[in-house]
Amino acid sequence: MFWRSEPYALPNLAAGDQAVDPFTRFYRNQPAGNDDAQVFDRSRRWPIDDQHADIFGEENVIIDGKTTPSMVNAIFMVCRKPGLDHRDFFEHWKEVQVPLAARLPGLRRYIQNSGHLEAFVRNNGGQTHDGWSEFWFDDYAAFQNAYHSPEWKAMAEDGKTLFHPTMAIVIGREYVQKDEHWKPRTYGALGMTEEQIRMKLLAQGYKSLASDPNAPARIIAAARKGQLAVWTDDHIALFGDHIYDARPQR
Repeated sequence: MFWRSEPYALPNLAAGDQAVDPFTRFYRNQPAGNDDAQVFDRSRRWPIDDQHADIFGEENVIIDGKTTPSMVNAIFMVCRKPGLDHRDFFEHWKEVQVPLAARLPGLRRYIQNSGHLEAFVRNNGGQTHDGWSEFWFDDYAAFQNAYHSPEWKAMAEDGKTLFHPTMAIVIGREYVQKDEHWKPRTYGALGMTEEQIRMKLLAQGYKSLASDPNAPARIIAAARKGQLAVWTDDHIALFGDHIYDARPQR
């Protein structure tokens, strides 16, 4: 999940790029896009919703409970039933489903994320789902208890009139990579000379970068500006002024 204050104001847009869907634009303009292809199945085949879930939505926190890293987060990515207008779908989801879901036993936090109507128009149908819900519980046993409760059954029965039967479901624990307290890491680059950086790159197996006369200075500059995304034995990535996304040659 990525949060942006201005979702369509993405950097480095080429001419005419404003018409491109936000997901393509997001991955096109930063190192995450290159690495994404090494991790996720985004092959050009139909249907696509069994490969990944791309949803551009707005968050609506229903129950604003405190969360901890040990809690279980059950995420349901949903599509409206064929024939339902987006506005009718979102209205019923908010006015009828929300009160039913809020009654679930053991529910600590509940978030409903509806797809952004403007995105459906601008994205030309490229989103895989119409929205998603997040249900937070103390642990998996608490989720199971809620799942087998009469309250869940009532919610599911109403859901039959609203949701397409095929859903994407993920049950796991949340790991926050970046929040409002996040500060960029320098990975020690500001304490090294260009030659020391070159030697470290060579020792780690980044032979192409080590042979690039501009790489050490750019790494230092990126670290100074908070643009050094990661630098480990397995991956180095810069974004912003200069974009590097490299793996060691071993």
